[in-house]
Amino acid sequence: MLAFWVCFFTTTYEGLAAAVGFNIIYVLLRQVFKPITQVGSTDQQKLSELQQSTLSASGLPDTLPDDVRIFRFHESFFFPNAYRLKTAILETIQTHHAPAYSTLHGAEAERNWSVHGERRVARLRKKAGIVDPSTLPPISIVVLDFTKVNHMDATAISHLHSLLKELRLYAGPGVEVRFVGVSKTIRERFERARFTLHDDPWLATDRDDTWTENVPRAYRNLSVAVQAPRRRSSAVLVEKNEKMEHIEEV
Repeated sequence: MLAFWVCFFTTTYEGLAAAVGFNIIYVLLRQVFKPITQVGSTDQQKLSELQQSTLSASGLPDTLPDDVRIFRFHESFFFPNAYRLKTAILETIQTHHAPAYSTLHGAEAERNWSVHGERRVARLRKKAGIVDPSTLPPISIVVLDFTKVNHMDATAISHLHSLLKELRLYAGPGVEVRFVGVSKTIRERFERARFTLHDDPWLATDRDDTWTENVPRAYRNLSVAVQAPRRRSSAVLVEKNEKMEHIEEV
C-alpha cells in the first residue's frame, strides 16, 4: 500500500525504494523490540484457553513447579537485542523468585547490593502485585526456548555467559539452565565460541563424566526440559550407589 501511494504521487522507482526501506526498518525494529515470553507457575493460571492450548501443543506441561521458569525467544538473538533480552530475563527472575541468600545468609534486605538495584526490584514487584517478597519461591531451573532463534552472534553469546554468571550469583550455584530447540546452526555458533552445551544425559547411551555436573544442557522439547531429573537428585543417587557398592565390597 505504501509503495502504491508513493508511486501514485511520485515515480515507480521511488515507490519501490520506499517499500523496501519500510520493510527493512520494520524487520529491524521487530527483531530489536520483540519481547520474550516468560511462563511460570502463576502465569499459567492467567493464560486464556487459546494460549494454554498453544503452549500445550509446543510441549509445555499442564502444571509447572514453583521454582521453574520458561523463557521463549521469538526472534534472532544478536547485537541489537542481546542486552535487553538478558536484562528482561534477570529482572523477571528477580521479580518472581527469591534469591538464594535470603535463606542461606539472612533476609534479602540485609545483603550487599546496590540501592538502585534494590529499588528497581521493589518497583517491579509492586507492579506485579507482589505484596510479601518473603513468600516468593526460589528459582532452580531456567528453561531457554531457542526454537525460533535462527541466528546468534558473538555479542549474544557474551551476554549469555554474563546471564549464567549473574543467575548463579542470584540463585546460587545449584540453579540449572536448560536449552530447548537449539538448531544445528546455533549449536555450531556455540562450539565456535567455546560455549559448551551438553546433551540430555538421561537420553544418552554412554554418559560422559559431566552428567552429574551443573552445566548448560540441551533437551528435545519443553516437556522433557521441565520434567527431566534434576542434577542434585541425580548426584545424590550417584552418591548412594557408590555407598552401596562400598558396603557390598566390605
